[in-house]
Parts: sequence; structure tokens; C-alpha cells
Amino acid sequence: MMKKCLFFILGLTVLYCMIGSFFVMLLALWDNSNDRFYVFEKDVSAAALSGLLFIILLGIYVFVFRTLLKINEKLLSGSIFLAILLIFFTPTIINYSHSISEAIQIKSAKKKVNQNVIHIMNLIAEKKLPYEMDFDESNLYSNLHSSETTYIFLEKQSNEKISKSEVLNLVHNLPLQNTRLTIREASRDNYIAITFNENKKITFCDPEGTCKLNNIVVEENS
Repeated sequence: MMKKCLFFILGLTVLYCMIGSFFVMLLALWDNSNDRFYVFEKDVSAAALSGLLFIILLGIYVFVFRTLLKINEKLLSGSIFLAILLIFFTPTIINYSHSISEAIQIKSAKKKVNQNVIHIMNLIAEKKLPYEMDFDESNLYSNLHSSETTYIFLEKQSNEKISKSEVLNLVHNLPLQNTRLTIREASRDNYIAITFNENKKITFCDPEGTCKLNNIVVEENS
């Protein structure tokens, strides 16, 4: 009985990995860089490794296949069916695992207090800048990203449109550190997001139309 179970699991695992390596090989050989929504880039070395793995697994599976055929044909059929079923459900399993992992990360990030966010919030209050910080969102994004960038989300307290002068004023007043700053109008209809480095240079601005309208120049990060 133990032998049957072991060969069933082995057959299922080897076949699943074999089919997976075959698809990876095809994707690695497929030059889809001209497609709008491509995920994999053509990689001959990855295709060669996947092909080699496929051949090795194929050799192992031939042995397992023959053994299962002698032991129990139903076990053989079951392993093939489950392997194919797992291949079809793999994207769902990956997405589900990613969702769980993301939920855990978000929960952990919410519990942790980012000192840079606290510092900037106190600075805004101290200088009486006309903005209200969304602390929860700022803290969450700053903790979620592994980079040293601090994410700050501000909302204007007045109904005025966002202007270049106030953006530059905020860049001047905020601490010397890599910061991603998002300013929202009180109506929340419009926003502007910028990144500036320790040299007070704006290295990113979005949305492009609003940035151009306000004549905000993006400089190369150095």
C-alpha cells in the first residue's frame, strides 16, 4: 500500500513539473516583446534549462509510468488526471496565495508606525501648512514598500486648484529625504504626485497632463 501511495505521489509530482517545465520552455522561446501585454521576454538560456529539466523529468516519468501501469492502472489514470487538473488551477492557486500574502503584509504594515511619516506630519502642523495628511494611507504605503522612499498623501484644506508654487513650497519645506508626495484637491477630483530626492530635485510627476499644465520640470535622478 505504501509503495502504491509513493508512486502515485511521485507520478503526480513529476508529471505536474514536467508539464510546467514544458510551458515555461515555450514561453521562454516565444518572442512576444512586441505585444502590448507581454509578461515574459524571450530567453534562450531559460528555455534550454527548462528543456533539459523536461527531458530529465520525462525519463523519470517513463519509469514511474511503467511502474504504476504494473501496480494499478487506476492510480496511473488518477495521477494523470490530477496533474492536468492542477495545471489548470495553478493560476488560481497562485493568485489566492498572493492575496493571502498581500493581506498579511498590509495587516503588518498597518500595525507598524513609520517614523518618517510621523516626522513629516508634525512638521506640517508645526509650519501650519494648509494641508491635512492622510496618516493611515501614508503610513501604510511607506511601510509596504521596501525602498527608503516615504509616501505622503496630503489633501488641500482650501478649494483652490493645485499650483506649481505650492508644490515647490512643499518640496522646500519637507525633510531632505526621498519622498513620494501626493497632493489632492479638496474635491478629490484632481491630484498631483511627485517624487523628489535628497537634493530637492523632482524626479517623477504624475499625471503628465497636470504636470505639463503647471510647468513642473522632471529632472533625472542622480
